[in-house]
Amino acid sequence: MDQLLNFFNPYHYGKRNDTEVPDYITTFLSVPLKAFLLSFALGTILIILYMTSRFEGLLIVGLFYVVAAILINLVIFGCFLVMAAINYNYGLLILQKASVQLINIPIALIYLNIVFPGSATPF
Repeated sequence: MDQLLNFFNPYHYGKRNDTEVPDYITTFLSVPLKAFLLSFALGTILIILYMTSRFEGLLIVGLFYVVAAILINLVIFGCFLVMAAINYNYGLLILQKASVQLINIPIALIYLNIVFPGSATPF
């Protein structure tokens, strides 16, 4: 129980630098940024192709892509939440790296609002 409570205590982590992080954690820390960049690039390419061509088939592909991208980003973020809970000494660092995944969700909603103006998105 103390380990779980320490996970939420920001003073528990102290000041760590990246050289103290074990190799098995550092190998995974680049995954969120790579997934973010890939997801962002593919989404941007799809919206640019649609905006320039107005090809209706891209709407269907884009909608499936947005749903898949949101789900994949949430799954990756969830995996990193579990990883942070298991490796609670490095939890803050893991969550900082994983938070990049959450940026893609509002970007996807903005893209949906561009393609479908007046849709149910909050923008």
